[in-house]
Amino acid sequence: MALNGLAAVRKDQSRMSEAVAIYEDILGRIEESGHTQLPTYAGALNDLGVAHLIMENHAKAAGYLQRSLDAMEHVNRPEDEALFEENRALTTISLAQAHRSMGNLDRAAELYDQGQRELERLYPDGAPQLGVVLNSQARLAQDRGNLPAAIDFQKRSIAMLEKTLRGDHAHKLVPMVNLARLALTQGDLALAEEWAGKAMAMADRLYASGAPHPLHVNALSALAAVRMAQERREEAATMLGFARDMLPRIDSVPRSTSDRIAGQIGELCADRSRPPLSVCRQRDE
Repeated sequence: MALNGLAAVRKDQSRMSEAVAIYEDILGRIEESGHTQLPTYAGALNDLGVAHLIMENHAKAAGYLQRSLDAMEHVNRPEDEALFEENRALTTISLAQAHRSMGNLDRAAELYDQGQRELERLYPDGAPQLGVVLNSQARLAQDRGNLPAAIDFQKRSIAMLEKTLRGDHAHKLVPMVNLARLALTQGDLALAEEWAGKAMAMADRLYASGAPHPLHVNALSALAAVRMAQERREEAATMLGFARDMLPRIDSVPRSTSDRIAGQIGELCADRSRPPLSVCRQRDE
């Protein structure tokens, strides 16, 4: 479907409000036609749920994703049964992410485990999808206060993605940034610097020549946090200034991303006894 392709392009461009509008149009057309027994209906519900998940509209995301799973119980099964089962597993994992973000950790754990088991059955030798769910398991372990387990999951996620994806890829960048942040939280500055540096280099290769992207902002934020911990304030200020300047040029920036940048700048500028940094002067103007 041409509209579906256009929505996917807009999502890849981080133009999420446009992507959501297109996905809503697709869903409305399917419901109006009465073809809700086709796999495309469950797919449209999933696509809309994932779009809301990216925009951090977690309750809306959970609603669409649950409807997608419910629809999968009643749709006409396609000839490619393995692809259908993979899509069901990925929808389950996305629903787990929505529940985790809403604080429903037990439900999230149940759904993550269910989705991971299904993917491991489908891909016994590994797949990028398994790298993504391992990253999600890391976030859940962190929410539960188990930092050693979270770091282990992030390392396994990166290893799986390195094994199954060639070259630079956004899927690799996400757990690299997350591992840097986790290491910093645990006080392992060397590990944090290693992975923040790798993430920054990859983000530059992926996004420096194109339109600003939230993942580029996240990489800048992670390395800036390391530089702040190292008392390299000027370097951190430069990175955070770049990140802040990117935000207005990104459609539908996740609230957590903009809040993190604002919080880091606030922390950097809080010490009035030190010479003012440019990023602080610009903030105060």
